[in-house]
Amino acid sequence: MTSNQILLDLGELLESEQPLDGSEELASLENWDSMAVIAFIAFADDKCGKSLVAKDINACKTVGDLVNLVSKDA
Repeated sequence: MTSNQILLDLGELLESEQPLDGSEELASLENWDSMAVIAFIAFADDKCGKSLVAKDINACKTVGDLVNLVSKDA
């Protein structure tokens, strides 16, 4: 899955009215809450084949950090 596709899917997950470019601060996003974190964990597992834990996500500060997290080869 490409970074652009991940950004599009994250935009849908967060119900963003504007396209995401990765520079957005997670703390500033209205819909970034505990339910969004759970949805993102499910997305990462289902669409990207990545098993994430809350610690991984809590270390992320921007949407781009989330994209990097699920697009890593490790």
